[in-house]
Amino acid sequence: MKVENRVEVAIVMIVRGGRVLIRRRLPDAPFASYWEFPGGKCEAGESPESCAAREVREELSVDVKLTQRWAPLDHDYPDRCVRLHPFLGTILSGVLRPLGCSEIRWVDKSALPSYSFPEANLPLLCRLWRQNG
Repeated sequence: MKVENRVEVAIVMIVRGGRVLIRRRLPDAPFASYWEFPGGKCEAGESPESCAAREVREELSVDVKLTQRWAPLDHDYPDRCVRLHPFLGTILSGVLRPLGCSEIRWVDKSALPSYSFPEANLPLLCRLWRQNG
């Protein structure tokens, strides 16, 4: 798909004690009821780092520290190409609240394969699952 049709998305995998924070999409959203990592579309001129921090604040009411950036991943869906900008992060402040999603969960990394995620996330799930700690 052409670059001008690509959607830039920043996501944060918040890991704490071997558990990862995931959120469930709303029933009326694209990829309804799928699980995902917090994040969203980058605005025009916004860096992936700024987008990641903004989206987590908007979706979960917490501030995060981005601790590691992973290489971007491109994935073609039938109607669009998505470039994921994945980050690892930790919560700095705030109280977790599920804003714009049906629920949030801390799950063991070993349990990630049992949750339904959009296809673009599969390489990230595999990498997280293989990581220690």
